[in-house]
Amino acid sequence: MTKFIFLDTNVFLHCKSFTEIDWRELFKDSPPEEDIVIVVPYMVNKELDDTKKYDKKARNIQNKLKNLKDVEFKPGITLNITIFPMKWSSLKSKWAEKLDENESDCKIIAEILVHQENNPDEDVYFVTGDNTPYFQADALGINTIFWLDEKYNEIFKSSELKTTKKNKLTDLKILFRNSENKYELPIQNDISLDDFITDEFPEYPDLMKKEEKEGELIEMEKSLEMDEEDLKKSLGRPNLKKILSYVSLLDFKSHEQFKEEVLKYYEGIKEYRKYVEIELYLKNFGIKPYNNVNIEICTLLEKDFDLKSKEELEKPRKPERSFFPFSPYSSIIPIQHKEYNVKYDPPQKIEKDKNDIWIFGYSVKKIQHKDTIGLYPITIKFPETYKAKKIKFNCAFKHDEEGVSKEQKLILDLSNLIHNN
Repeated sequence: MTKFIFLDTNVFLHCKSFTEIDWRELFKDSPPEEDIVIVVPYMVNKELDDTKKYDKKARNIQNKLKNLKDVEFKPGITLNITIFPMKWSSLKSKWAEKLDENESDCKIIAEILVHQENNPDEDVYFVTGDNTPYFQADALGINTIFWLDEKYNEIFKSSELKTTKKNKLTDLKILFRNSENKYELPIQNDISLDDFITDEFPEYPDLMKKEEKEGELIEMEKSLEMDEEDLKKSLGRPNLKKILSYVSLLDFKSHEQFKEEVLKYYEGIKEYRKYVEIELYLKNFGIKPYNNVNIEICTLLEKDFDLKSKEELEKPRKPERSFFPFSPYSSIIPIQHKEYNVKYDPPQKIEKDKNDIWIFGYSVKKIQHKDTIGLYPITIKFPETYKAKKIKFNCAFKHDEEGVSKEQKLILDLSNLIHNN
């Protein structure tokens, strides 16, 4: 049986040379005579091509790949390079709907899936150091190796990597609203219908009570009706005050119609309140600015949790008693997000058997020294019951300079949430 090992771009750029890696050490329990094929996916080869224009290491890697293509560079170990892109149409629909055709990581995973399907008797592996492709490939049933795990240190890590360089991003830290790494969520109390009506519609505190007011309304309408005598007295000109009052009555919704809208609004607010907003900030504690910082955040949540960006979560619109409510502020342009140099990747869910993996991230164009940037908030919906006492967020920072990275953990304390009762 042959083992096919597909490599991500980061393996070539940040690990030992692929010719120096002891590939058989990864499979100690396998027979030593088994053949191993190191595969360079099409998108990886293309990314190395693009990188070699300004990266000397990438140029050296490309030269080595060109010389060793289809060569047995170690006993039983051969290099294979995919030179043509995979046709997306050859991908099964169940895979295609979960992968983005425009993402290079997804194209790599798609190539592995097709190869795995065409070679069912072979062992196929994917080696990467990035969280997103690791979780995606693992969720789709690919044997995935995360080379940054400590157990693989001796196999993959290069002695050339300088720890001082990797620590350059220690000046940057993601903080909660309380400026700490740990945050206690506020208690989200249930809202009763009576309190809701009183708070939201103080003019109609008895809206839900069974009171008949139709009689009063009819009498009011009759008193405002124009009769023939009124027309004569006004010399054919209607009493404008009465007409305008009568029209304004027609503008109002009926008691039952308004009540139905309020109940619907109440149910929408109850659902909306199940989401708790989490504000995140990026602070630069250093004495110099940073450009092009990418942050990837992932967390493991139980089933029935939901994660949304604040922009995705729409608050229900409050009903008005009038059919044609007018607001003097309706023409004002919405306020734009103040951090124009922050790009946001909204939460994506990768479904697993017992728990779900959620991934979202930020790209920061620039952050000045001693500065704090507000990141796009996220919201979490809590199910009726859950076991977790804490939610851990793993934050991975990357800089555009080679080898510069950092990891950080954030913890949400759920012990005080009413949902847990």
